Amino acid sequence: MIEYWIPATVFATALLSRNLNLMTDATWGKNLIVAACFLLALSYTKTIKAKLIIDSGNNPDKFKEISDFLALNTEQDEIIANLYWDDFPFLYFHNPKNRYLTGLDPNFLYYASPKKSRLLEALIQNPEVLTKIDKIVTTEFQSRYLITHTENKEVFLKSPGLTLQLETPEGILWKVKEDS
Repeated sequence: MIEYWIPATVFATALLSRNLNLMTDATWGKNLIVAACFLLALSYTKTIKAKLIIDSGNNPDKFKEISDFLALNTEQDEIIANLYWDDFPFLYFHNPKNRYLTGLDPNFLYYASPKKSRLLEALIQNPEVLTKIDKIVTTEFQSRYLITHTENKEVFLKSPGLTLQLETPEGILWKVKEDS
């Protein structure tokens, strides 16, 4: 959206000046200078805002610690149950040896498997209502590991079949207990 503001502003300024009859011979030069100053000030603020947005972007080392752990402790092509599809690029960047439950838009998962999609949504929205989270991870998602964000940590801690394997500021890696 930010890329459209320059032509939109120029167009709006031209229409405004035409409609308000600001482009008379006597004031044309003065109005042009005012409009140019306005556009420069606007472009400066928009450029600064765009830079702040870009600079506050995601750190490429997000999930590096979890990915490194999985790279060392999992088999080639082992499925990792990650709840959030926007975490996939960071996980895969640091550990391409594994396969991940969600890497595309969740609509694709729903299309491929409505049951898995509903279970994934329940794990994200209301994990406290699910019993046997470990069984969902192993049976439905064919995984030994689950990656969550930190906001529902207490709910997942109460799941007897999961062990907190690794916690970072970005997320938590859970391992399904062998005997569950």
